[in-house]
Parts: sequence; structure tokens; C-alpha cells
Amino acid sequence: TSLDEQAFQNEDIECARVEVPVDYTRPQGETLSFGLLRKPAEDPSRRIGSLLVNPGGPGASGMRSAAGLATSVQGNELGQRFDLVGFDPRGVGSSEPKIECLSGAQRDAERLDADADASPQGVQRNEQENRDYAAECARRSGEDLLANVGTREVVKDMDVIRSALGDRKLTYLGYSYGTRIGSEYGEQFPGN
Repeated sequence: TSLDEQAFQNEDIECARVEVPVDYTRPQGETLSFGLLRKPAEDPSRRIGSLLVNPGGPGASGMRSAAGLATSVQGNELGQRFDLVGFDPRGVGSSEPKIECLSGAQRDAERLDADADASPQGVQRNEQENRDYAAECARRSGEDLLANVGTREVVKDMDVIRSALGDRKLTYLGYSYGTRIGSEYGEQFPGN
């Protein structure tokens, strides 16, 4: 079995789905959902709260990251005192709907394209390919979803998670692009 499979087979891991508005400016409009994983603190009497984890990307699975970290923190202060929590940001992983941009054949062709031509014609071709890619994403996923899967929305989702977990303040660990999400959270929710 893979490390992911082993991590997700941990009997102590709890999973749930969180439903949020696609567009927070239209809270009664369409919704989306994403997966949430929690490994409870091993010593509930000394529990501090939840530690929300994001591995970066953008587009990486926070559920997978938290499940993998659960074995790393087992038995140490972090594992004993914090619930380890991961989520799959909107549009990726277990979230529904997912962002779909290319078919399998289109994805294979994209991987074979070296994009190493720095000539004016090569740059122009690359720019057109990027416009075509964006158009294909909009066609397959919908412009409304694409317009609402950025850092601003993920940060709002994180505050919903904080509230759903019952934590007064968010304790957060972000890697790579996840550091940007943490910084934006601090800007949007300085009291939390």
C-alpha cells in the first residue's frame, strides 16, 4: 500500500465535508463542498486546539498532508496537544465541484510541449496556448467557479473551518504557497 493509503487507514482519523457558498457575496446562491480531515489530539486533557495545515501548491491536498503528518507527530507534544486538521481547498482534491481544464489527451499533449522557444514567435505561441488553456478551463469548469477559487475565498473557507471546529482562534501551519494563505488570513481576520 502507498503512504497515502496507510495514512488514511489510521482508525483515529475523522473525515467530514464542509459546505460553503461558491461566491461569498451571494451566500444564498450555489454552494460547493470540500473535504476536511482531523486527527484528534492524543491527550484530550492537555489539548490546546486545532492545527490547520495547508501544503501549498496551489492545488495540493491538505487532507493528504494532514494524514501524512499524523504519523510524524504521533507521541510528541504537537500530536498530544493539537488536533491535526487538513482540508482540500476548493476546486481540488475531494472538493466538489472540481476544476477540470483538460481531457486526458489534452493533458498528455501539454506535457509533451517543451515551451522552450524564447523567440518572439515562440512567446506569442506560448501566450496563445495559455489563453486557450484558460478558455478550456472556463468551458469545462464554469466561469463562476473559476472566479471564486482564489486565495481570498480559501481564506474565508478557513474561517468557516475554524468556527466549525469550535476554535476561537486559528492555529495554522502553511508550507510554500500555504504561507501566502496564512498571511492573507491574518489580513482578513486579524482578530482570529
